[in-house]
Amino acid sequence: MRTSYFDVVDIVADGSVGSPLQANGLQVPALVLDTSQRPDLDDVFHAHSFDHLNNGDVRTIWSSQTNGRWVGLEVNFERPVETRAIIRFPVPHYSALVHLALSSQSIIIHRGQPGSKFKDIYLPTEDGSSTSASQEGILLNVPHGGFELVWEKMYKKQLFEYFKNELKCSDEKAKQLANEQYSAVDGLSNIQLSRTQEPDKPTNMLYVNTEGADEGN
Repeated sequence: MRTSYFDVVDIVADGSVGSPLQANGLQVPALVLDTSQRPDLDDVFHAHSFDHLNNGDVRTIWSSQTNGRWVGLEVNFERPVETRAIIRFPVPHYSALVHLALSSQSIIIHRGQPGSKFKDIYLPTEDGSSTSASQEGILLNVPHGGFELVWEKMYKKQLFEYFKNELKCSDEKAKQLANEQYSAVDGLSNIQLSRTQEPDKPTNMLYVNTEGADEGN
């Protein structure tokens, strides 16, 4: 069994997609992971590319580092390939994606390597009305297991420190702005796409590419 250090997998590209046919229409984080040193994870993705193997068993557990610098999602693949990975979300850079994942209780993962681009996997159509994935991904069911309560305090603390230290707000003002910002992000995370389209038409997807986003936001 590998030590936890070697289980850690970094995100090399990210965004979110939404479909009325998954996660109750909520936006779902889509992550491109660095699997260049993890042939076992490549085996997982390869196995899921076959229809008769793509419904494997997976268990997930949220955790956070004691100093609050990153959040981890432990993913235990049990079938058809048995292995383990801990997806690392450095915060505050990935705070919005963590919040989306907790709201939708879902994450889509893709294999990649340093330099991989989100836009190379999710390709918008010419008219921009929908998008399709050029690479097979795995949709993970991610129950929050009570971590959403820990995360709310953690996220609000991050926002408070940002407004206080970076924008030099008073404690009272920083707390007010942190609560307002949290409510705004929470509201966006809970927007649902409608299921009103006709079943014989392609599923429209909301596509958000966060590459190049400011880490302070």
